[in-house]
Amino acid sequence: MKGFNFVNWFADTHFHARGRLGRLPPILKDIKLALGVGIDEKTAFLYEENKVSQVIGYNGVTIVDMEKAFLPPQSYFTANNIRVHYLTAGDSYDFSTKKVASCKEAISSPYYSGPTDSSAILSSY
Repeated sequence: MKGFNFVNWFADTHFHARGRLGRLPPILKDIKLALGVGIDEKTAFLYEENKVSQVIGYNGVTIVDMEKAFLPPQSYFTANNIRVHYLTAGDSYDFSTKKVASCKEAISSPYYSGPTDSSAILSSY
């Protein structure tokens, strides 16, 4: 059903603090929704129906779009072509066009000099 009787997407809170990125795509598949929004602590996502929404606060907002995802019929969850955006304060998302806009400058040089690795990509922060 539509959340609060006006949104047609799934929202999850305390998103990165509790490492919830790994559970959002399977939830979206199970409830048959294409779009999920994960909102971090000390952060708000100012939403106006059918308009551009803006991130306010200290951390960020994760948008998971599964509209074009390939979800093979298997007993375990697997998926390809999931689109994920991470927005921080001042960034916005247009729900009608699915476009992200940022007030920040694009990164012009690599942040890291070599390969990076993490064995805990689904852990907190």
